[in-house]
Amino acid sequence: MESINQPYVDWNENFSMDELLAKLSDVWENPDRIKRELEEIKPQLEKMVIDSVDLTLSFLPADPK
Repeated sequence: MESINQPYVDWNENFSMDELLAKLSDVWENPDRIKRELEEIKPQLEKMVIDSVDLTLSFLPADPK
């Protein structure tokens, strides 16, 4: 979530219920902003997926026999 600039809470020893509730409130109150931000980053994420698939496929033999 951090990489796409979206709210998240670390579930570790520093976890804070107040922080969780604040993040939930922000998401609840700003769905249009969040949707817009995700739409803006969508092309980058799609390219990352395509690049990852291409890289993975490049390790497979061209003629699987």
